[in-house]
Amino acid sequence: MNGFDKLVHAAITFNQLERPGKARVYMSDAVYAYEFCTVRMSLGRQTGKTTFIANNAVESDLVIVRNDMNRDHLESLGCKAKLILTIDEVKYGHSVHGKMFKNIWVDEPISDFDWMSLYKLTANSRIFQTYVVLGGGAL
Repeated sequence: MNGFDKLVHAAITFNQLERPGKARVYMSDAVYAYEFCTVRMSLGRQTGKTTFIANNAVESDLVIVRNDMNRDHLESLGCKAKLILTIDEVKYGHSVHGKMFKNIWVDEPISDFDWMSLYKLTANSRIFQTYVVLGGGAL
């Protein structure tokens, strides 16, 4: 495990341990996921973000990438996630609503991505979810 992997794992673990449970009562699933269940990190280009996702996403996770070329690259790295969607597929109607994902990975998002729409489609209080956004535009 390299330094980047250790850093991201530590951030995810910290996020999961420090979430305020009481806040969930006062917020929609989408707002709670946005406010408390999202780890956002960008350490610059070519730092291992895509490789990290490929090595850590599991079959039941959702992975979102910029385009088909990025999906092909992620698959070539051996990503185990069964559902790897492009931003446009999420934006223009690929149905993820109602499906349960423990982890939602976003690799190099574009800056004008409609984040709240993603949270509304995927946030589910019945499971312990984590959103991990690596690189790209800020939320």
